[in-house]
Amino acid sequence: MRRDAGIVTYAIRIEFKENRYRYTLNDFNLKAQSRFPLEKWMNKKDPAYNSNWDLYLYEVDTAVQRLVHSLKEGMKPKS
Repeated sequence: MRRDAGIVTYAIRIEFKENRYRYTLNDFNLKAQSRFPLEKWMNKKDPAYNSNWDLYLYEVDTAVQRLVHSLKEGMKPKS
């Protein structure tokens, strides 16, 4: 069964130099009434730990990997 964990927000910074670029992804948070850093999902010792958090982290990782792949493809020089 698929569940909606909510909306994950993050910041992406892209820096450019001639023939080079660098990207940084950070500040991953679950959009809620208060800030909920996703790092909390990695703490299996937390009394509120939920096994679904592993799946949510996997989904975030998959989405970020797609974003990075798309960014790299988009940055390739045009022939």
